[in-house]
Amino acid sequence: MLIIDPYDSVPFSPAWDRYPVRSDHRHWNAKLVRQPGFDSLVIGTSTAMLMKPQVLEAAFGGRFVNLAMPSATPFESLRLLERFRSSRLAVRTVLVGIDSQWCQPDTSRPFTNEKLRKASPEWLYDSVLWNDLPPFNKTSLKATYDQARAMLGLFVPYQRWRDGYEDITKSLHKHTDPDSVRKRIYEGPHEGRLWRKQSYHDTPAYPGLAQLADALETLPATTLKILFFAPYHVFHQAEPGSEQEALWDGCKQRAAALAHRLPNSVVVDFLRRSRITRDDSNFIDGYHYTTAIADELMHYLDLAVHGDPPEREEYAVIARSPVAIAPSASR
Repeated sequence: MLIIDPYDSVPFSPAWDRYPVRSDHRHWNAKLVRQPGFDSLVIGTSTAMLMKPQVLEAAFGGRFVNLAMPSATPFESLRLLERFRSSRLAVRTVLVGIDSQWCQPDTSRPFTNEKLRKASPEWLYDSVLWNDLPPFNKTSLKATYDQARAMLGLFVPYQRWRDGYEDITKSLHKHTDPDSVRKRIYEGPHEGRLWRKQSYHDTPAYPGLAQLADALETLPATTLKILFFAPYHVFHQAEPGSEQEALWDGCKQRAAALAHRLPNSVVVDFLRRSRITRDDSNFIDGYHYTTAIADELMHYLDLAVHGDPPEREEYAVIARSPVAIAPSASR
């Protein structure tokens, strides 16, 4: 196990190429966040996983790694940001995908559920170096076996690139034909709802965004900070005039206030009624857009960051810090 080093966490193991051999992203991201070649990152949930590092590099410069994960909570995303920041002299760009995980009005859990809490490799994320050796258990034994087979070409590793990108449209759902997509959109659960534990008379605190603000404040003023509200299909957006819409509007206002107080910050809103969110063919379910739409979003982020008019049908720039943002790498 120490020689094969399935999670690439043993400092004295051979310098072999390792592959993602587990279905969860948390072990693989723990490896990627330690890689020294990156100076920019993407964090968020699966709604940010289609942001291609190579495309972002062409727009904003630097070297990107995508550390977004399915069902990632603010606690998990910000832990990755902290590990990334602490191991580098500078962070060039941070791209944060904002969705319902960040916008819960008055609760912010470390993990989405108990299953993820138990599966999360906390020993890979803490600051204690002596416990980075793989624990001797069934999970690590299985990962060691699969890693050895992957090195020998006998096991097909999970399709994650060296920069963290994965086309989740190929793994999230088995059936992607139009009928299956429509069924998932119109009959699937409304995971985008915001839930309150407190009374509606209490002012929402949005603790996830408060934690994000604290984390971003530790970054240099030169770091470009981009927040984008991921697009949901219009069927899963809040009804106009509803309490849900008020909560989502409050979250957007809080994100805008965050950007106004931080230099080199932009907040872009794709979570709106537009040609993108009305078209079933732009989604694989109510919350996950296609790779073609991801390409559009990255193009619009480039335009929004570098001075495009503040609002189009597809998006709105709801906040921009007063500090001028450097031209894109392609200009």
